[in-house]
Amino acid sequence: MKLFRLLALGAVALVATACSTTPQSTIADQSATVEEQPMAEVRGTLTYLQRIALPDDAVITVTLEDIAFADAPAEVISQDSFMAEGNQVPFNFTLEYDPNLINARHPYNIRARIDVDGQLMFTTDTIYPVITNSEETQQAHLILRMVDRSK
Repeated sequence: MKLFRLLALGAVALVATACSTTPQSTIADQSATVEEQPMAEVRGTLTYLQRIALPDDAVITVTLEDIAFADAPAEVISQDSFMAEGNQVPFNFTLEYDPNLINARHPYNIRARIDVDGQLMFTTDTIYPVITNSEETQQAHLILRMVDRSK
């Protein structure tokens, strides 16, 4: 009798579980919807004013960040790095980001840096607002400043 009750309870539990799960086709449809959303992008140029050629192995890094909270580190939304490879400023860049990570009420900044031999040589020292500023800009033209390494 106990065995019969256990089997009956097991069967009921199995049927209840089977009825409560989402069909596989629905799960596949939902994941396809998420994957189909296109990435957005910020484009621009970066340059510096000094008349100095960069070595081929200079590393240029461009970062999109959420700067909503002044008392906390900026949240990196997207970042890309590339080598100079014999090219000189101005450099063009395209930085892709997931638009789902953007909060319309937050300010966003694009910044850049150039490292040579693992040492910071140039960096932005100004905020370059993008995405949610008053002009809804998707472009930024950055001017980097040389870092004083004599200290």
